Amino acid sequence: MDANEIPVLRRKLPDLKKVYIYPLCDIHFGESKSFDEKKFRGYLKVISDTKEAYCIFNGDLINVGLPGGVGAEDFWTQNPLTPQAQHEGIVEMVKEYDIADKILAVVGGSNHPARVKKLCGIDYDRQFAVDMGVLDRYVEPLGALFLGIGSRAANTLTHHKGSSIWYSIIVTHGTMGGKLAGSAVNSTRSLGAIYGADVVITSHRHLDAVTKDEFYCMDYHNKCVTKIKRLYVNSGTFMKYANYAIRKGLQPNGTGTPRIRLDGLKKDVHASV
Repeated sequence: MDANEIPVLRRKLPDLKKVYIYPLCDIHFGESKSFDEKKFRGYLKVISDTKEAYCIFNGDLINVGLPGGVGAEDFWTQNPLTPQAQHEGIVEMVKEYDIADKILAVVGGSNHPARVKKLCGIDYDRQFAVDMGVLDRYVEPLGALFLGIGSRAANTLTHHKGSSIWYSIIVTHGTMGGKLAGSAVNSTRSLGAIYGADVVITSHRHLDAVTKDEFYCMDYHNKCVTKIKRLYVNSGTFMKYANYAIRKGLQPNGTGTPRIRLDGLKKDVHASV
């Protein structure tokens, strides 16, 4: 298989017994009536203040309402108005918390910045990674993140004494936008048929939800069948009940995003909403 088909990132965090990952997405900075700045800043502070906390920026960081385009009904209520000013605003806000080293990935290809990219080629998803100094952690439209945590005390089929426990994470902004929660959950879970990762993360639908399954993996190295637990995480939003959601009859889901926990002492994944 062509190694370039799926962008891959690798990060090792050997000094931690656990890691918390917050997928930060659907922030819609610039939607002045709906952006929950207080909640978003709260998450940034937790990530900044907590040694074990890391984050992934997974798209739609800015609102990018354009006249005559999608979301044009609320164009003039944006503050700041232009995509460039919105981009500069979100970068300035995140930089206040000095968390660049805690950004595991920035995922591009999200639909709101794509409005400008389609018109004139400006890619605000990628520019966010550039301005945060983490372009080496930018992937589009999907990425595979391998994360090594802690050190294992005992030998197992897949880990040696003193070695890190490795986790695999597939993350993409996603496209499913059905009215019912089940459509978003099913869309995320369907990626399990393509990627055998420990965690699959999608965004876009503004619905925070977590489901799990078990997957039987053919272990060719040890000539056995290994059962792994997989988490499917629909990450949340920092946008309150907006006008477009009211017009479409979408149910309000509240703001915030799930917290994913990866254990550094034994192979275990968990998430809370």
